[in-house]
Amino acid sequence: MRLIPLWLAYKYLTTRRKEKFISVITFFSVGGVALSVMVLIVVISIMSGFEKDLKQKIIGVNAHITVEKDGVIDSCGEIAGEIEKNPSVLGSAPFVQGQILIGIDSSITGALIRGVDFEKEKEVSNLSSFIKDGDVEWGHDSILVGKEFSSKFQIFKGDTLEIILPVENFRSAFNMMSNRMELKVSGVFETGMYEYDANMVYVPLEISQEVYGLGEGVHGINIRIKDIVEANKIKWELNGFLKEYGLTARSWMDKNKRLFSALKTEKSVMFILLAMAVAVAATNIISTLIMMVMEKTRDIGILKSLGLHKADILKIFLYEGLIIGVTGTSIGVGLGCLFLRYLDFAQKIVEKITGFEVFPQEIYYFEKIPRFIDVHDVLVICVSAILISVLAAVYPSYKAAGLNAVEALKYE
Repeated sequence: MRLIPLWLAYKYLTTRRKEKFISVITFFSVGGVALSVMVLIVVISIMSGFEKDLKQKIIGVNAHITVEKDGVIDSCGEIAGEIEKNPSVLGSAPFVQGQILIGIDSSITGALIRGVDFEKEKEVSNLSSFIKDGDVEWGHDSILVGKEFSSKFQIFKGDTLEIILPVENFRSAFNMMSNRMELKVSGVFETGMYEYDANMVYVPLEISQEVYGLGEGVHGINIRIKDIVEANKIKWELNGFLKEYGLTARSWMDKNKRLFSALKTEKSVMFILLAMAVAVAATNIISTLIMMVMEKTRDIGILKSLGLHKADILKIFLYEGLIIGVTGTSIGVGLGCLFLRYLDFAQKIVEKITGFEVFPQEIYYFEKIPRFIDVHDVLVICVSAILISVLAAVYPSYKAAGLNAVEALKYE
């Protein structure tokens, strides 16, 4: 008896009706839910992919945790030894970073210089994997430049650049020409992030220390840990003893908090807006079920006269909303996953037809449109779509359950 409402709901939706228009509306109800779910999955997956790829690029260039202070760190070796005693720390590497002027032929441009010890840098970043031309097995007078910097100034491996020393290192402001350091380009790197590739150059640690007159001092220490998710936890652990040295540890999350907060907010807003599309599609369900109640008035009267309870009548039409929601959602998930699988192919077709570049690399700086299907996101979308479909069936179900058996059969 408990399965009778479900069986009747299935029969009402699948059997051929006298009123063909109801079948058409039912088709559009399922199609509307499917299309909305598909769009939701595609958009949220692309945004998730963008966030994931961006996070990987940021972590690939930067360390998981950075130790710095307002000034120069003199006892770098001692501090690094204490840091590496933490079981979650995989390695540490000192660095020097600051603004510098670079002379290129007859012009001068600004850049961000980062001095690193390459052997130790391997332990904290993916710098070696970013080298596209040349290598980082450099000598004392070597320099690495980004791909965008290389393209802009036509600087390639084997060329020579001049580093102009900071004013505080000048004996006199008039001897600028004698305070230049010539460095040979040993390679070109590409991180996939425009700001880094266009504005940053890498030099050996001793060169940067000489440029800024630091002696054996450094500006900071980069740290790599086992699990990036625990970066904030380990940061607090390190800060416990770093205070003695006047140092502060900051995680990669701290440095990019605003960026990822903005992405998270944008993703949430996009989900809400697209969920409204599912709600709009659910209005077709209301129309379908109201017309079905009108068509099945006689059947409802007969069922009630045979002893079917009001709650059972209510369940019949709620189940119909559920069936429409589940069917539309299932089709939408399938279409969404299929679309994401062939997204690159679809992109090429659109670009070929319209002549418009859908995803320009120079703007978004990804080789292809990123995508990542998060199971949690898909489940939230599915549950939301099905819940909205069932809620859309509440009013028609209530009206059907409220029909009087005598009135329903009065003219039969």
